Amino acid sequence: RAAGIHNFLVGALDGRTLAALVEAQVPTFAMQGVHAGNQIWKDRSTRDLGRASAFHSMGREKINLIGTVITMGLDILLSDVD
Repeated sequence: RAAGIHNFLVGALDGRTLAALVEAQVPTFAMQGVHAGNQIWKDRSTRDLGRASAFHSMGREKINLIGTVITMGLDILLSDVD
């Protein structure tokens, strides 16, 4: 927002992050709901992010998310906050 960018959306990997973003009025969505049938998004919490298998699985799901957004005719710039 400080850079003048207003067309962005932030994906939250867990409920705590989602709640904080909503509270801060940041445009957000729950990544857990994107591919809800996929086991990696069920009961996900930030403590799981350090496990290699979960990390790699989430990377693949981000690629699927990019594909979904592109098929909607939108452009995407993806960045991790870390």
